[in-house]
Parts: sequence; structure tokens; C-alpha cells
Amino acid sequence: INTDSGEVNVDNTVISYDISIKSNSGNVDLDIVSAQIIDIETTSGNVSGAITKKLTYTVFTSTGQSNCPIGEGYGTCNVRTDSGNIFFTYVAR
Repeated sequence: INTDSGEVNVDNTVISYDISIKSNSGNVDLDIVSAQIIDIETTSGNVSGAITKKLTYTVFTSTGQSNCPIGEGYGTCNVRTDSGNIFFTYVAR
């Protein structure tokens, strides 16, 4: 998913392998999503998600805060935003 501006919302979705989201401006929200690999990059905007698969998180934000589950998972979630917060939770299904 690529966008220059605007919100990106992915809800109640099971992806067999990976999802990649790139946005110049706007929040990214994943709600009840399952994927083996999640890659998200945005210049400005908050990134949040409720993920149904245990993942290992690698996150970077220049000016925001981050809060993600700690520990090793069965896949990876890589998130980068230059200006914005990053918040993820694990939801057992």
C-alpha cells in the first residue's frame, strides 16, 4: 500500500505472508491483522496496531514515543516514522 497523504486503515485482515505500507503523511492503523512480516514507513503520522500473531518488533521514531510487545515472535514488524508515535499490541485469537 503506497499513499502520499491520508489515513491508511487495515481492519480484520489475514495476510498469508507480508504487508508493506509506505506513506508520506497520515496515520497508519492496523486493527486485528495477522501477517508474517509487516513493514511500515511513514514520514509523519502515528502508527498503531492490534496484531494477532506474535512478532519481533524493530521500531524507530525521531520525535515520538513507542510501545510494542517485547520478546521474540514468529515474524517481524519493522516500523519507521520520522514524526509520530508507534503503538502495537498483541491480541490472542
